Amino acid sequence: MNIKKSGCRFGCIYLQPMITIKKKITIAIEKRRRQGVIVEENAPIFLRLTYSGKRINLYSGFRINLDQWDSENKKVIEGTVNGNDQIAEEINLNIEKQKSEINSLFFKFQIEEKIPTTTEIKEAFEQIRSGNKKIPKKRIIQKSTELSFFEVFDDFTNYNGKINNWTEDTYTKFNTLKTHLQDYNQNLKYHSDLIGG
Repeated sequence: MNIKKSGCRFGCIYLQPMITIKKKITIAIEKRRRQGVIVEENAPIFLRLTYSGKRINLYSGFRINLDQWDSENKKVIEGTVNGNDQIAEEINLNIEKQKSEINSLFFKFQIEEKIPTTTEIKEAFEQIRSGNKKIPKKRIIQKSTELSFFEVFDDFTNYNGKINNWTEDTYTKFNTLKTHLQDYNQNLKYHSDLIGG
């Protein structure tokens, strides 16, 4: 339904009404426990998104120690550096940019008069977090498909490395694991029936 702009005689502009999606975005650090004790090192920072009765934790791609977190202002304490040598200002700026991109994304959905699914939000956020670089889609495995275990392993490593902002050390660990598996059996197969498909 178009709404006529009031007081318009010639060359009227018509405004298209759009839905409003109420949402809340908060920045939070994950407080994990290991054997009943809070783990204080290398905690992931999340953007916690609540909308239309749904709640999603979106991993920002950054990690810090709990003592580097300003819980009152919901940001990394200025002057600190995380385990990946990223300074607080860089982390805070990137997280604010991600938050702004989420707001823009919701504005787009409002114009389209569509309430997004959690899957659409997660996929869009992966694009935002990767700097809008193309992220490889997970390989779709047909029931009859038989892939090399190492093809699936490489897909897993590439996909998760990009969306989780892996460090070089993490890639090295997975490469070492792959080498050990190849030494064990070069002809390992990945059968789609293993995923319950």
